Amino acid sequence: MCFSASASFTTSFLLMIIGIFTARTVNQSRLYYIATMPLFFSIQQAAEGFVWLSLLGNISPVMQQAAVYIFLFFAIGVWPFWIPFSLMNAEVNLKSKKILTFLSFLGMVVSLSLLMQLFYYHTTAAVAHCHISYDFLTNLTYFTQFLYAISYIFMVTIPFFISTIRYMKLFGSGIVISCALSYYFYYYTVGSVWCFFAALLSLGIYFIVDQEQRKFIAH
Repeated sequence: MCFSASASFTTSFLLMIIGIFTARTVNQSRLYYIATMPLFFSIQQAAEGFVWLSLLGNISPVMQQAAVYIFLFFAIGVWPFWIPFSLMNAEVNLKSKKILTFLSFLGMVVSLSLLMQLFYYHTTAAVAHCHISYDFLTNLTYFTQFLYAISYIFMVTIPFFISTIRYMKLFGSGIVISCALSYYFYYYTVGSVWCFFAALLSLGIYFIVDQEQRKFIAH
């Protein structure tokens, strides 16, 4: 599989259409934060599209750096917090809501810690085996990188399995499987590849939100 600027921009466009449609159909405020996920992924994929263009020499290095930081801002600064936070707001089961509230706090800590690393060290991107490799955290020890990786994976996967929203565990399973496949087949470019797969999976957010709203209408 070879990714490209066109793949990123096409995915971004589809996510924006689905994201806008999903946001417009939300009639329960508790689901609004979940409904924004496709829109966030749309911005993230558009940013990576510009990273591709810069690496091909089509835009300036300044634009490249801006695109790299926008992509990583969403990848590491948004998702570890936004996933548990949005699920917490949508949750109606009190026990699950308490757990997700705690995970939202932990997610904020992880996000802020990763953002500090992002803005403290210079981060660049390069093409590796038809994918984009980001040198983020490469200046740290392997053990520290491992701790960050485990913390990140935990925050962007576990909340889906705590949520009682219909089909959310299935969605989380897709995220976990895409993570495992990305690490196994695209280890050196896992950040870019996994985010691309997760973005595609987020197209299903419309279905999840729609089904959750139908469930409460039926009740």
